[in-house]
Amino acid sequence: MFRQLKKNLVATLIAALALGQVAPAFADPADTLPDMGTSAGSTLSIGQEMQMGDFYVRQLRGSAPLINDPLLVQYINALGMRLVSHADSVKTPFHFFLDQ
Repeated sequence: MFRQLKKNLVATLIAALALGQVAPAFADPADTLPDMGTSAGSTLSIGQEMQMGDFYVRQLRGSAPLINDPLLVQYINALGMRLVSHADSVKTPFHFFLDQ
């Protein structure tokens, strides 16, 4: 009986040690992710970001027709502004539109 208890205890300890080594691999990945805003913020100025954004918006508007439904435009603007209100350090204005 003691031999079986000893085997169970040893097996439990080995399992606990093994799981203790594996557990950090399943830790919350949000703790180890880099801050995505720091790199771009140091390479582009606000003016450069706005020029780039204007360029891409002009390209998109020239290549795809926009949806001009006032109700949909109002909805997408309200939704976009709600998202922006939760962002940290917003330095540029946002414009939302729908393309077809």
